[in-house]
Amino acid sequence: MVICRENARFACAVVGSWLVHLTLGSFYSWANITPYVTSFMQWRGQDISYEASSRVFSLAGFCLGASMYFGGRLQSLIGSRGAALMGGLTLSLAVGLSSFTIWISFEHFVFTYSVMFGLGIGLAYTSPIVCLMRWLPDHKGFATGIVVLGFGTGASFVDPLQELWANPDNLTPELIEGDGAKYFDWQDPDVVRSVLRNIPTMFRWLSALYACMQVLGVSLLMDPLAYQAGSLSQPLTRPDRRWIQTKARNFSVAEMVRARQFWLLVASFAANTQAVFFVASFTKIVGEAFVDGSTDADLTKVAAVSSLFNGAGRILWGYLCDRSSFRASISVLCILQAVLLATLPLCSTWIHFCTWMSGIAFCCGGNYSLFPSATADYFGSTNIGSNYGVIFFGQSFAML
Repeated sequence: MVICRENARFACAVVGSWLVHLTLGSFYSWANITPYVTSFMQWRGQDISYEASSRVFSLAGFCLGASMYFGGRLQSLIGSRGAALMGGLTLSLAVGLSSFTIWISFEHFVFTYSVMFGLGIGLAYTSPIVCLMRWLPDHKGFATGIVVLGFGTGASFVDPLQELWANPDNLTPELIEGDGAKYFDWQDPDVVRSVLRNIPTMFRWLSALYACMQVLGVSLLMDPLAYQAGSLSQPLTRPDRRWIQTKARNFSVAEMVRARQFWLLVASFAANTQAVFFVASFTKIVGEAFVDGSTDADLTKVAAVSSLFNGAGRILWGYLCDRSSFRASISVLCILQAVLLATLPLCSTWIHFCTWMSGIAFCCGGNYSLFPSATADYFGSTNIGSNYGVIFFGQSFAML
């Protein structure tokens, strides 16, 4: 009876983690809505290019990393559920407010969809990971991969909904501006009616959807019955596995930043972030430049498929890390990622472009299972929430 109850709690924890991280993973949907939002700003009389609008994503990423440490501390104070709920609802509020700030100015929109949105993700991000690590203390890479699978596939869930609400007629950006990029023609009344006026409503619907998913997900986040506060390595009894208690030293943040491994992890994370930023910001824009005749629906499918590979990469790279080592896994990931990025300009068809972007996303996703696992292995699991938050600063600064 106890084992059955533990199995049910474990299943609930997995589903709850996925639901929370699916909403947090809408972070990657910026590549999908960049043409909508940027064209809307142009229609409202603001001279905003894709280069300028890319700052929305980069600033959100910085705020994500800046708040992740505090999310780890918050999780220690009020528990996984409290931190995840506070961060999640901050994100939902940010998206809802963006439906109003997008009418006011680009700066107001940046505050809600970059600063507030990023802060919400950072506060909620580590709580589900810590929860699953309590269930799988000897398989931290796999546990992290299970959770961040939701984050990586969030865009595959959100992108089609965004297109459905914002561009139901599948209109294609055709207005070419001075920078050579294509925008939705804000001077065409049909485009204004069929696309641009739908953008604020899209944000309101997304806000309500995220809030519902977060409340349900947080309610399902359950710790093992045998878990005792302050230990992520509490031995458990399950029918398929016997856990042993780890004796690894647990570093505080102050101790961790004095270690050589910390700076190597930060530098590696910062370097790999360039690929993450590229995939998450410019999928549609690059596709329009490389693939002739591609439609908005085609490129939305590319973004959605890439997101699925992003999520799958988080599981597989985490598993490989557990089976081998962080050093071996990250080396293979970096080589594969570099080759795919270098050969991307050779893609001339929709299939080739989708394949290459999916491969890059597959590698990008691996970063988010490998680095939390490495943080726990090198510096212990007790302070994983706050420690990983500090290491995540490497990505944050690289995105500015």
